[in-house]
Amino acid sequence: MKNPFTAWKDKITAPYRLQLDEQAAEIESLKRQIERHSKLAQRNRDKLGNLQKIIDEQATELAQLRPKGRFPKKMNGRAGRKTKLTPEIIKEVQQLRADGVPFRAIAAKISLSVGVVHKASKITSDDMAMLESP
Repeated sequence: MKNPFTAWKDKITAPYRLQLDEQAAEIESLKRQIERHSKLAQRNRDKLGNLQKIIDEQATELAQLRPKGRFPKKMNGRAGRKTKLTPEIIKEVQQLRADGVPFRAIAAKISLSVGVVHKASKITSDDMAMLESP
């Protein structure tokens, strides 16, 4: 026959043992989920690594195909809108300014905006040399 104290102790601790068993089962389930998720995460990291390698290879190929510089070269060697300022117009604007003609009168005579006339009047001889060379 069982000791009465042992029987009483078993009766009191039984619900706690049941709770501990449930918690242990839940912990094991969580461990399996973590293991499964870590395997999936590793698989995804491997896939991302492979995709990154493919992207890097394609970027390298594209860089080799693309012309150097920020913009592709056009016929005149520049990107964007063609300038209205030719060396002849710049010289004419500078000559008229040297004669004392106002900016607005020059703009009206040459059919340019006042801002372009200001810009043409500020161009130096070094800038002119750069404009004339291709």
